[in-house]
Amino acid sequence: PNSPSLPAASHTTLGTIARMQDAFFQSRGYYAADFDELGFMMDMVKAKGINSWVGTRYTYALTTFFGGTNYAAVAVGNIDGDTFQDLLYVSR
Repeated sequence: PNSPSLPAASHTTLGTIARMQDAFFQSRGYYAADFDELGFMMDMVKAKGINSWVGTRYTYALTTFFGGTNYAAVAVGNIDGDTFQDLLYVSR
């Protein structure tokens, strides 16, 4: 079933990651390569990897490239209730 709160939750989390990455970059001159280095924590996590968090509705992943001068964070989950997985991302 469609739910307006599902996309909002993933957008909010990706926005938090983006703000944390911007602050990290301003203080260190490169983006954090993983969630541990970034200091990012989430509630309701089923499984945690250094570059991914598996939650109840979404899987979040983080990576850097070009020596930490760019990053991408993604949220994958079935946001709209159809048979396809949806992908939301933020990058710099």
